[in-house]
Amino acid sequence: MAGKPAVQQKELALDLRRLRFFVKVVDLGSITRAADVLHIAQPALSQQIIMIERLFGQPLLVRGRSGVAPTRAGRVAYRHIQLLLRQLDQAKTEVAAASEGLSGRVTVGVVPYSCANGLVLALMQEVTARYPGILLHIHENFEGVLAAELLQGRMDLAFLYELAPRDGLLYSPLVAESLSVVAATASSIALPPGQAVDLAALGDFPLLLPSRIHAMRQMIEVCFEAQTTKLRVLAEIESLDTLVAAVRQGLGAAILPALTASALAREPGIDVKPLVGVTRELMLYLCTAEHHAPSEAVLAVHDLAADLAGRRLPAAPANEPSPDRRGTASRGTGRVRKRADAASHAVRR
Repeated sequence: MAGKPAVQQKELALDLRRLRFFVKVVDLGSITRAADVLHIAQPALSQQIIMIERLFGQPLLVRGRSGVAPTRAGRVAYRHIQLLLRQLDQAKTEVAAASEGLSGRVTVGVVPYSCANGLVLALMQEVTARYPGILLHIHENFEGVLAAELLQGRMDLAFLYELAPRDGLLYSPLVAESLSVVAATASSIALPPGQAVDLAALGDFPLLLPSRIHAMRQMIEVCFEAQTTKLRVLAEIESLDTLVAAVRQGLGAAILPALTASALAREPGIDVKPLVGVTRELMLYLCTAEHHAPSEAVLAVHDLAADLAGRRLPAAPANEPSPDRRGTASRGTGRVRKRADAASHAVRR
């Protein structure tokens, strides 16, 4: 009987290793390559995968000459196993550091072209000063990728522009932004005279915009369609630095969120004017996944991010509906903490 706990611990470690093997095989798309990376014989790895398939009672991989690919059931198993392993790693980190203050890795997503880029720099400074044991991982990408990462448990929180709600996400509205037009002053594409530019006046302008996968581009297209104004896109640019360089060269004009554009107004040779005739504003949200219990480190970073946004950004309109359709900014933050408290209570029971 004395050796039974040790045997159980060994079996648990073996089962967890088997799950990690499965994830690595799916990631690499090849049992052979996975065996090389994991330093395990290919037949032994194949046997481990077969045992996992027996556990789930159905094939999880399709074997072919070029490698392996997950079946539909395999993709579901892969998603859940990834989340399980991530939570286990997080639990180990938190338990080990329970007496040493907050620590762990927190992944923060940032949508391009947004004022959240400045917030993230301030967030890094605050986290470093207050929680030196927390490692921030900053991931910049468009809304669809960041939302998917949140839902899959690969990301902890994200700053997103959203036009429509996504199931499974909680939205805390931070700031409603209007749009501005940015162009070079000394070029053939100089902006019309006046304090602002009407949307209808941009019909003949060569525009530099992000691609249609971005919420900002989608909103711009909706506004142009409402005005029956043709959108002339010279180039689609995903990098803000490249877009600004192209504007400086006089290659075209850009439409940007007002807070992002205002930072460019101080640069010589750049003209920034508000865009009028736009039917709606672009709302920036701080988002989390509804069904993933956040760690204490994530809660700390979330609270810091919300606090920084409250201090540095203009307040979101009080009547601005959240895409979640169930809460406002403050209630959204409260739900994050309630979710963590509920998970903690369940563990204690």
